[in-house]
Amino acid sequence: MSDTKTLAQAEAPPTEPYVVQVHDIDPAETQEWLESLEYVLKTKGTERAKYLLSVLESEATEKGVELPHPLNTP
Repeated sequence: MSDTKTLAQAEAPPTEPYVVQVHDIDPAETQEWLESLEYVLKTKGTERAKYLLSVLESEATEKGVELPHPLNTP
């Protein structure tokens, strides 16, 4: 068969999460962030975690960082 992709296939978003698609260049830093999130969840709860994620998202956007997908917090 042909390796040609249709326009819909070429523009289709990746099916794998961004974190799976990109190589982690600093696993230790990633682990620190995850541990910090876990600490906040355990000691301050989900509302505080949602607030912090919202602030991080706003700051990243303001600094020109394009997020891999919108963050939706319930």
